[in-house]
Amino acid sequence: STAIMTTESTSKQINTILEPLVDSLSALVLETITGSLANIGQISGSLGKATNDLLMLTQRVALTANDEDLTNEVINAVNIIGDNIEKLVSSFASTVKNRSDPAAARAFSDAAQLVGDSINNLVLTADETSSKRLLATVRKCITKNKLMEKAAHSGQRGEVYSLSTSLSETHQQLIDASFQAAAGSQIPNRKHLLQEGINGLRSNTQLLINLAKDLADSPYHTELQAKYTECANDIGAAYRNIVEAAKIEEVNEFDRLKAALAKVAQLIDLAKRVTKNSGDLLNTFLNGGDYKGMLDDVEQEVDELGRVARSLLDDIHDPIMKRVVEKAIKDVKEAGKALVESIKKGDKKGAQIAHHNLVNAAQRLVVASRANAAQQYAIHMGTEALKSAVQDLEAALAAGDPVAVRAAAGDMATFARSIADELDRRADLAEDPKEKERLRNAADAIRKAAMALLAAAKGYDPNDPDARAGLLKAKQDLERAVAQARSLESTPEGFDDVDIGYRLEQEEEERRRAELKAAKPFSIFDYELQQGDDPLLKASKEQALAALEVIREAEKYLNDKTDPKLKKEIMDASNLVKDLIGKVVDLARLVAENPNDPNLAKQLADAQIDLAKAIAHLAGLTVKGDKDLQAALAALAEAAGDQSGEDPSGINALDLNEFYKLCALINTRLWDNWGEGKNTDVKAAVTISKEIAVLVTKAGKLLAGMAKTVKAKDAGQKFDTNAKIISDNALKMKILAAVKAASGEDNGRQVGSAAMGLKTQVTDCVNTVKATVLRHRVKQTEKQISALKLIAAAVRKARFG
Repeated sequence: STAIMTTESTSKQINTILEPLVDSLSALVLETITGSLANIGQISGSLGKATNDLLMLTQRVALTANDEDLTNEVINAVNIIGDNIEKLVSSFASTVKNRSDPAAARAFSDAAQLVGDSINNLVLTADETSSKRLLATVRKCITKNKLMEKAAHSGQRGEVYSLSTSLSETHQQLIDASFQAAAGSQIPNRKHLLQEGINGLRSNTQLLINLAKDLADSPYHTELQAKYTECANDIGAAYRNIVEAAKIEEVNEFDRLKAALAKVAQLIDLAKRVTKNSGDLLNTFLNGGDYKGMLDDVEQEVDELGRVARSLLDDIHDPIMKRVVEKAIKDVKEAGKALVESIKKGDKKGAQIAHHNLVNAAQRLVVASRANAAQQYAIHMGTEALKSAVQDLEAALAAGDPVAVRAAAGDMATFARSIADELDRRADLAEDPKEKERLRNAADAIRKAAMALLAAAKGYDPNDPDARAGLLKAKQDLERAVAQARSLESTPEGFDDVDIGYRLEQEEEERRRAELKAAKPFSIFDYELQQGDDPLLKASKEQALAALEVIREAEKYLNDKTDPKLKKEIMDASNLVKDLIGKVVDLARLVAENPNDPNLAKQLADAQIDLAKAIAHLAGLTVKGDKDLQAALAALAEAAGDQSGEDPSGINALDLNEFYKLCALINTRLWDNWGEGKNTDVKAAVTISKEIAVLVTKAGKLLAGMAKTVKAKDAGQKFDTNAKIISDNALKMKILAAVKAASGEDNGRQVGSAAMGLKTQVTDCVNTVKATVLRHRVKQTEKQISALKLIAAAVRKARFG
């Protein structure tokens, strides 16, 4: 082939780019619809790089192919990708605003599939081994073949020689592309047809060219005409074989992606429907309503959720994730069945427990479908897979089957070692020596327990009670070691180990506190970070998530306790913290929307102080006398301490309020008199400019006063400079107004220009103060977040000694 870029290199380069591009697009959809959005920047960067690499490669293909049609097709395909990416960005913005809306999630998934389709179209256009390009190359060969035949029969020897060279090159391109397509095909019949086509072209191309040259010298030679026709028919048969092969489409990466995304979107939709409709069924039953017509619908949705989840198993190759999904499918089925049976029996507590288990299992299915679940929650996924193997072991013990016991123990040990390996990986990354040691010790404990389990399983005899007891003890030791490791990782949705039975016993207390809560029910999704969140709102959400981690640790503490009084105290304290979390985030949102309102800022500071006190009380109920915990609580109290009328920036709240009011009044007066090209009467301008100068002087004094108390020295210097600028320019405007009044006119609107300049400077002063105040509020909240994380870690550490 005379092309600069060979068929083989182009195909390989496209395939090299295609895999990470498909993975990134799939991850983008899953992270946007079901993830925390924490990895969205990294995923978008990977997708952008892979897409750009593909565009650069296809542009090189178009430039080196010496083919105007191909160039135009590539340009058109690239334009389509650009249009579809714009739609994807728009859909992304809509989705992150309301991630609980199934319609928005489906629209985003559809937009992603459009991007995938358009990228696939570009791949098919640029890849010589694709069916699209094979057919295009065959058409070129046929066109050149007909032109050469016409020239030969009309005796145009020079034209034949020219066309024969071109036809030979195009045939070689078709042979190369067909060879690569056959090598990459998984379909035997397609391979066979391509090979037949290749053989036909190799055998007859040069013969056809020689006959064409001879026929051009003797265009009326009957025998030559017959030989040429026979050879041309053989070439035609080769073309037909390649065309037939091209019609047999391979299943490519994007076809697989589309199918997988469709399954995941359906899974998410079904999980949400099961959660909502099973909740409606439970509430109707508990409130004495007519629920009978709802039972069949919930049963069908649970069955459908299991069916769709099972269809995902073929695409899951990680043994741990496969186990997690299999267990979740089983748990969904059992919980759905238990819910229906409990309702039919009139068992309210049983129905509530079954509903809790059903919702958790549905959430586990959704979490496990995320592209990054195995990395983000490696310990929880490993422990969930181990739980499945524990169930197998218990079933084998019940059956008295030594072979099955050893197999289940082997699976448990495999999953346990994967958790230990993850702990070692995190220990390598840890900077704190104590944290590194804690992770190493947890990994060693798991490996030791796994080896003990394998030894006990090897010596298991169903007729030996001591051997059975030894195996059960080894199982419990491994479960205990893994539970300690599990507590070192944040808990994803659906994987909590809270005692739901005890929670139900507190139903009366929950109802009593309900009137203190906001109108909407508590939901962790309210604290998910959203694109476009104000820095203060973002920090407050992170504060909320850190506080929730303390709650989780405290509630885990309940699992090992039997004192009902202590349990009630902890649950009450936990609920109070939840109430205050919602209050803090709601106030942060209001402060972000109304940055000029110091009263809201004071309410936020007070709510953060109340939250710190509530968390101190909750932590104190779980851990007594721990030095790390006491230090963390002291840090939280200091970070959220009473500001005594001050903003976190050090500015007096009353001064701040007065400054904002004065600046708003100054700008209103300036705009009303000189805004939008207005030219106030020169005599009136004198009076107005004097009044504005008085207001600016007051604002300047307040700003200079704030410069002395603000905690950031660089901000204080800016405040001083800005106070001088607005005071000087107000004076200049007053003088200019007097000069123009003396002359009787201001045709050049010099006073108006000065007024608008002063307005801009006053606005800049306000923005500088706002930015300073916001920065300190965010910093104060970030200190509280750090303290909360230390508290959670201290509670976790203290629980395990």
